[in-house]
Amino acid sequence: MSMTLPIDEIDEPLRAYKFAEVRGTTRPQVHPSGKFWRRAYDHREPATAVCHRRGGHAAPSVECSCGFHAVTEMHTLPDVTEHHEHMVVLEVELGGTVIEHEQGYRGEQQTVLAMRFPETCTHCRRQATHLQPGRVWRSVCTDCSGRRAVNRADATAIFGVDVSFTAPAPKKSQRVLETVRGFSMVVLMMVCAMFATKVSPPLALVVVFGGMVAVSLGLAIATAASRLPRSRESMFILQSVTLFLSSMLLIAIGH
Repeated sequence: MSMTLPIDEIDEPLRAYKFAEVRGTTRPQVHPSGKFWRRAYDHREPATAVCHRRGGHAAPSVECSCGFHAVTEMHTLPDVTEHHEHMVVLEVELGGTVIEHEQGYRGEQQTVLAMRFPETCTHCRRQATHLQPGRVWRSVCTDCSGRRAVNRADATAIFGVDVSFTAPAPKKSQRVLETVRGFSMVVLMMVCAMFATKVSPPLALVVVFGGMVAVSLGLAIATAASRLPRSRESMFILQSVTLFLSSMLLIAIGH
């Protein structure tokens, strides 16, 4: 989340949404997703955020990433945080001190109101009706449910909050294709660099071309590492701009 806005002390709880995983068979725990490693917590009771870094301070802090992260619109979650097909959407209320960002909030206090599991079965993509316990809890349909699967009513009793199958099914990841696209741009940049050396440009321009290739390669590597679709698209745009500039430079050298 970027572009920090003013800090507010709110009187009324703020309804928001966040991605998480539910792990464990004996006593399931919530594991929040995000860019930074985050500790599991017991979702059954209202919680107060604590900063776990050295020299801890009250959470949330403007100078830190601590606090309970969430967004106001469920459909924006895939654009702002890492996710995969087994993610559950937590419907939460944030209270106390809340820091507003361009795309969401960081709160001091959090209460989990409901768990929204993916609406389709993990295996066959039909309507989910049960949850399959395991290292990570997953949505399954009646036909794919195993002996240990639990229905919605039993899951609600287990978790202590309302459980439903209403989270939109995640779109199929384009990460592999976007990674291939990113490295293809590096190849095109290298082709431009090779053409530039054939017309014997000044050493300074050769260095510039080398720098552009390095930038494009760095963006391709970052694309392969990123789990955010929006970030991968932004890096591709930067690669395209780099390729365009190198092409214009090559044309100028040729004349």
